[in-house]
Amino acid sequence: MPLYVGAYSRKYYECDTLKKEITYSKICPILKIHTLENVNKAQGGVIISEVETKAMTDELAKTDHIIKQNTRILRPAEYAQLREHLNPVHQVLCDVSLNTGMRGAEVWAFVKHPEWYRASRRCIEMPIGSIKKVRCLHKERTIHLTPTGCKAVEMLIGLKLKTPIERSNFHVSLRLGASKCIGTAGITPKMFRKTLVSWLIKCMPEKALEISASMGHNLETMRVHYLGIAFERKDVEEMREYLKGWGEA
Repeated sequence: MPLYVGAYSRKYYECDTLKKEITYSKICPILKIHTLENVNKAQGGVIISEVETKAMTDELAKTDHIIKQNTRILRPAEYAQLREHLNPVHQVLCDVSLNTGMRGAEVWAFVKHPEWYRASRRCIEMPIGSIKKVRCLHKERTIHLTPTGCKAVEMLIGLKLKTPIERSNFHVSLRLGASKCIGTAGITPKMFRKTLVSWLIKCMPEKALEISASMGHNLETMRVHYLGIAFERKDVEEMREYLKGWGEA
C-alpha cells in the first residue's frame, strides 16, 4: 500500500480507495486515510511507493532507542553490532562490563586481583574495600556469572593489562563504534551495568533479591529505574539465551 505524505501537515497517510473507515497506525504520526475525498483534503501531498514506505519505517525503527537517565539500555542485537566496531581489547572490556555489571573502577580493581574470580562457583567475590563508590549499600558483594561471563572474565585475566584504559578514551571508542551502526544517543561506559540489570530484572523478576545483591543495588532503585522497560519479544528471547545459567554454579 503506498504512503501519502501531506505537504503542509508533515504527517504521513496510507491510502486505500476501497475502504472508508479511518484508523490510526501504530507508527506515530502515521494516519491511515482510506478515501480519495480524504486524500484530496491533505493539502497537496505526494504519493510514495511501498519501497519508500518501508525505507521510511525502517529509518524510524533505527531511532527507537531505549534511554534511561540519559544512558542507553542496549538490546542484544545492538550490543552485537557495537562490539563488531571495537578493537579486541575494548571488546573484552565490554564483554566483562556487560556480564558482570561492575563499575569501571571495580573492573580495574579486579584486573589487579584476579584471585577474586571463583571459576568453580562461577562468580567474583568483591571484598570489603574493593567497591569504591562512597554512597553504596553493599560494601562487599558476590557477582554471579553465566558460562559466557566466565569466558569473558578469563579473557580479561589473560590479557594481563598493566595500566587502566582511560575512561575518556574508552568512551570515545564506544561512541565512534556506535556512530557506525547503532547511533550515539545515550552511549557511555556505564550503559553496560544498566543494560545488565535491565535484562536480568526483565528475564528473572523472581530473582530480584539475588540480582540486587549481585549488582549492588537496592530493590527500590531497580523498581524505579529498570522494572517495566518495554523490550520487543525477540529482544527478550535473545536476552534469555544470553543470560542462560546466571546464578547457577
